[in-house]
Amino acid sequence: MNFFKKISLVFAGILISLVILEILLQISGLTLTTLKKYQNKKLKDPDAITILCLGESTTDGQWPPILQKILDTKAKHKKFRVIDEGHIAKNSEYLLYEIVEKKLNFYKPEVVISMIGANDATSDKPYIIKNTNFKLKTFSLLVLIKQHLIKNDYSKFNMAAFNKNIDENILNEIMQMAELSFNKEKSSQILGIMKKITAKYPDIYYYESMVPALINPYFYEIISKKDDNYIFSIDDFTNYYKISNSCFEMNKIYILFAKNYYNAQNYYNAVLCAKMAFIDTPDSLISVKHIIDMGNKLNINMVLPYHLTTVQKHKNTYLITKTIYMAMAEKIFDSGAQLIAMQYPTLPIERLKTYLNTSKYYDKIIFISNTKNFKETLKTHKIEDIFKDMFGGSFGHCTELGNTIIAENVAETILSLYDKE
Repeated sequence: MNFFKKISLVFAGILISLVILEILLQISGLTLTTLKKYQNKKLKDPDAITILCLGESTTDGQWPPILQKILDTKAKHKKFRVIDEGHIAKNSEYLLYEIVEKKLNFYKPEVVISMIGANDATSDKPYIIKNTNFKLKTFSLLVLIKQHLIKNDYSKFNMAAFNKNIDENILNEIMQMAELSFNKEKSSQILGIMKKITAKYPDIYYYESMVPALINPYFYEIISKKDDNYIFSIDDFTNYYKISNSCFEMNKIYILFAKNYYNAQNYYNAVLCAKMAFIDTPDSLISVKHIIDMGNKLNINMVLPYHLTTVQKHKNTYLITKTIYMAMAEKIFDSGAQLIAMQYPTLPIERLKTYLNTSKYYDKIIFISNTKNFKETLKTHKIEDIFKDMFGGSFGHCTELGNTIIAENVAETILSLYDKE
């Protein structure tokens, strides 16, 4: 058998494997959709309050079934019917055009709970899903793998993974240093401890509540001693600790530096860091808007160390989550239902409120935060007890315990609204 025949057989094998994989994915997708439709089409008790749950893989078969059990157990005066319309690997546009527009009148829910946006991306124009054309699920699977594995680099971002390799006492020590880091008198001591930790564990991922342990002592002991002409450089910071930018979410770093500079009345560097946070993540604007506004009033201008076209691109970007949430809120309230906008675990509710603050229904929207309840649980449990992975950076797909925490939070709101004595 010559070389070309061998290559042909290899390619044929790959092609056949892909075809088989596509067939299996199509069958599994159809099966799951059919099962979901069967579950959701159960006869509605005319006396039951229907709750429609919208989301992606963090919703699909996750917290809604637990919510149903909690409501069945705790409700004293009302009956509830929980509809699970979570869809794995789908974005907010799909949920709006395929669920809200097409199924809202069918379900006629009294309440719609949304936890959406994890699969959204920014683009220059909307990609509107208005048809049901056949799509290759193999391609969708590859995109999903790229988004949730390659982009997030699990070796650094999966808290459960590095907890197994790093002494838990070290993590607890960092958290303790973070709490003490606002004390200037202890900054020199904390700086020394953090320097030793980063030297020993250069690839550790510093999630949001650990960031102050790195920045505050560095700011007090290093930055404050630089002359007035010093212009902030993130490279100085990472080189000092000998860690890479992949060890943390960059916008969180810039925001805390911006606030420290602002408090120190170093407005040039405060504005610089604020704008860098905005470039890295446009949603950061809510945290540093007052600093940027102050910079505009003082006519503080600068040449940023990144192309200014990046800022302009963000200004013209079509933000899917914000746009979809606005349209979704209008359709839900116009149908007579109540919208409950829920934020992902650990993420700030302020970001979600910013998405909807220009909606004419803003005052009627009920917001649910999952920050306090998860932080409380983390005091007595490990990350891996709550999350199966950390694809979202500071959150991921929940374990049964994590989903129960969400469901209990939602149930408390639902019962307070509809099960009063």
